[in-house]
Amino acid sequence: MDEVVVEEIEEEGERFNLGDLWAILRMQRWVILASLVACVAASAVWTSIATRYYTSTATVHLTTRRTLEMELGEQMEEGVTDWQRPTYLKTQVAILRSSSTKRRVLQEYEKLQKGDGVKADAAGIALLTRAVNYVPRAGTELVDIVVTTKDPELSASLANFMAKTLRDESSNVATDAANDASEWLVGRMAEYDEKISDASAELREYQRAFDIADVEEQETSLSARMSSLKQAYGQANTEKVQAETMVRMHEQQLRLGHFEELSRAYETDSAVQAQAQAYATAVLEFAHTRETFGPKWPGYKDAEGRVKIAENQLRMEIERALAAERAKLKLLTDRELDLQDAIRAGNEELLEVQGKRDDYEKKKLDLQNAKDFYKRMTLRDAELELQSKTQLNNVRIIEDARPNPRPTSPNVLQNALVGIAVGLGLGLGLAFLREWLDDTVSSPLDVTTYLRARLLGIVPRVKENMQEADRTLYTVANPKSTVAESIRAIRTVLELSPSGQSPRRIMLTSALSSEGKTSTTIRLAIAYASLGRRIVVVDADMRRPRVHKVFGDERVPGLATCLVGEATPEEAVRPTHVKNLFYLPAGKAYDRPNELLTSSAFAKLIEELDRTFDMVLVDTPPSVILSDARLISRHMEAVILVAKERATSRFVIREALRGLRQVNANVLGVIINSVDLRRRNTYSYYGYGYGYGYGYGNGYTYGNEPGDEDDDTESAAK
Repeated sequence: MDEVVVEEIEEEGERFNLGDLWAILRMQRWVILASLVACVAASAVWTSIATRYYTSTATVHLTTRRTLEMELGEQMEEGVTDWQRPTYLKTQVAILRSSSTKRRVLQEYEKLQKGDGVKADAAGIALLTRAVNYVPRAGTELVDIVVTTKDPELSASLANFMAKTLRDESSNVATDAANDASEWLVGRMAEYDEKISDASAELREYQRAFDIADVEEQETSLSARMSSLKQAYGQANTEKVQAETMVRMHEQQLRLGHFEELSRAYETDSAVQAQAQAYATAVLEFAHTRETFGPKWPGYKDAEGRVKIAENQLRMEIERALAAERAKLKLLTDRELDLQDAIRAGNEELLEVQGKRDDYEKKKLDLQNAKDFYKRMTLRDAELELQSKTQLNNVRIIEDARPNPRPTSPNVLQNALVGIAVGLGLGLGLAFLREWLDDTVSSPLDVTTYLRARLLGIVPRVKENMQEADRTLYTVANPKSTVAESIRAIRTVLELSPSGQSPRRIMLTSALSSEGKTSTTIRLAIAYASLGRRIVVVDADMRRPRVHKVFGDERVPGLATCLVGEATPEEAVRPTHVKNLFYLPAGKAYDRPNELLTSSAFAKLIEELDRTFDMVLVDTPPSVILSDARLISRHMEAVILVAKERATSRFVIREALRGLRQVNANVLGVIINSVDLRRRNTYSYYGYGYGYGYGYGNGYTYGNEPGDEDDDTESAAK
């Protein structure tokens, strides 16, 4: 079978679908039903004996704005802002739930002498705490006062009384607060009256002391003078920078000896120009002498000396002119500093004048603020006086409470639903707990869910008082029994492979011994042989061989004999009384049979059997205890794991599967062997898996062979 088919089989075993869940529920239906009935009955009993409670509700409008209702029909409103409303409502509800509020309510209620036994003591407060609940309606300013007691009349009476008390208490609190605020305002108004008088006198005194009337004229004059000074300072700074630049440039030219450029710079200075003309004449005469007579002429040095004398005189004149420029630069610098001092002094004087004006404006503003605040306090005092003499309230009763003749507790429907929910939950929990505590393979769900493998089929149990050979060859004597049909169903699964080709080499193993792998191997071989194919069964369990015992023959010659070269496959393979069925016994015993299984002789033997027969089925030792099965799986196209019902731990079988998959064995799935169909719920347990996988429904039966009345499987089917 190719790799795609192997992946598909593994994925199918890993899915836990609704069908698997339904199988568990059907198996444990009596546990679930018993839990459901018990919980519903307990709920009914509790409902019948529980004390009846009656609930009444009064609704009040707890607005965040107080309304002043006046005789003239006008309304004045005050209150908190919209964003403060949720906090305000929560605060008011918390106050209503406080012990002090409850005590005041009980004291007023007791004064009415209703005779219902509710007192303003610890017991009354406890009763009110249990009975009353304030429920704000989401998104509104409405609050429901819900009262629950054993007496419907008492519930309605308490709810209405608490609503009225809340309204009256709110009115009294608001009126007292208005009176207190009015008293505080009167005191503050007296303080501000005195403050206004003092501020007015201080303002007049300040105005006389600093002649505030001339401040604006002084500020205007100073601003004009400062503007003139700043303009003069800018001009002086410009002239100074120009002179400073000229002096530095002339000094540099003087150091470099650029007399001609300097003479052009001082073209207005007659002395410099005359000396420059003399210097130029001396230079021309010296040049003429040098070109005409040469350096050796006696008059050459005289001409050269006249040039130096003229140059020194020109330098002296230029230095004199440069000194005059430096003097002018100093005058400009001094003028700039004087202007800076004048501007600084003017700024200080201007700031002083502006400060006086600002102080005056501040004192004037303080006086005006005091007057405005006094005016607002006067208006507020008038409002508070009006509020103290009119009804002020932010609580309005929307709906009065009425006695409810029907009890609200216990709630029959709610208790019934709770009983059903608890019963189902408890039943499901017990069902899955029972399933989890059973660690053996006992259902198809165990294979697909816990082992993560594919279920190939189940094989019913054959009665145990039969001989081993008769049990193994049971399908030969009873071809219409459920055992035979189950084997044929497994054969069908292997034949209808998605790859379109049935595996030719199949190895059957188990996790531990005594799980029925040998009998399953032979029965599966018989099922294939009935199709007219030549089948050979190889007994590879050389430690505890059983195939030769089933057919009543000797174990030698056999597999081990062929592997050591003491016999050929033609000599060792033997026919059986079943048509087209042959077997190769284990052969003589060896101390280390796994060494024979790893030899190349074993691979050649399997290849030869594959060429000779249509199918090779190999019976191997348990795969968890020994490594033989994993060694043999390398030469097989498919591996099947046989697990006995309620015999081996799922953990051990999972280890067997993991060991086979570690060596890349193509594990097709698991066969559950020796299923007891007489056990209670067996058909509902396996009918789902059997019918789902192979098309057989619940209570499947094929028919009895003559003389099969004692067959356990057939009697169970009946």
